[in-house]
Amino acid sequence: MKIERNFTKAGKDAYASVDFRVTSSEIRNPDGTVVFKLDECEIPTKWSQVASDVIAQKYFRKAGVAKALKKVEENSVPSWLWRSVPDEEALSKLPEGERYGSEMDSRQVFDRLAGTWTYWGWKGGYFDSEEDALAFRDELAFMLATQRVAPNSPQWFNTGLLWAYGIDGPGAGASLCRLQVGQAVSLQGLAAGRLNRNMRALVLHAHPVETSYNAALHRLIVERLSARGYEIDDCDLYAEGFDPRLTREER
Repeated sequence: MKIERNFTKAGKDAYASVDFRVTSSEIRNPDGTVVFKLDECEIPTKWSQVASDVIAQKYFRKAGVAKALKKVEENSVPSWLWRSVPDEEALSKLPEGERYGSEMDSRQVFDRLAGTWTYWGWKGGYFDSEEDALAFRDELAFMLATQRVAPNSPQWFNTGLLWAYGIDGPGAGASLCRLQVGQAVSLQGLAAGRLNRNMRALVLHAHPVETSYNAALHRLIVERLSARGYEIDDCDLYAEGFDPRLTREER
């Protein structure tokens, strides 16, 4: 892919034109008791207090973020895209109770999301050049910071924890169904091209906006499977009149 810059400039920080403020986030019960409080977190200045509370309460990683990190060198990956892990030597010099903590700056969240998506794209060979990959990361980081794009909640919670901080854990995964043999095929296998030919796949898609991220993923999956010789049963739920609401007649 070739990526054109619309909001950022090459050689400049992705957030160069975005103002941030140090603020506090506090959420209370109706009776006034404090449910959550976080002081000195950094949020884009133009974000509302509600948006600031949501990212601080829900999407900041609350534990396990090392106060000292180091890059893991990969020969096939540009140095600016290397993933990070805790720097145990540097951490050993800190008091034990200060070695790990929470994300405190919204840029940490934007960076781990945009960085991880770019890392995956680089690994998948999606970019025409390193400049395109860097533009992709910068543009996404800027758009996240200015609320031009937003993923769903599981992405905010989990995406990038391994890439940004070395925080690992079991993954739920995502699968496609091989109808002829009743086996599941991971999307990682799809990206790596490890699928057999002469198979049939059911692809379910449910999003009303053709320019959405979901629609783009749907087109990519269909394109990749078709290129590998799959017969596609492409089910667009909205085109078929899908309505997620349960009506009285359906009860």
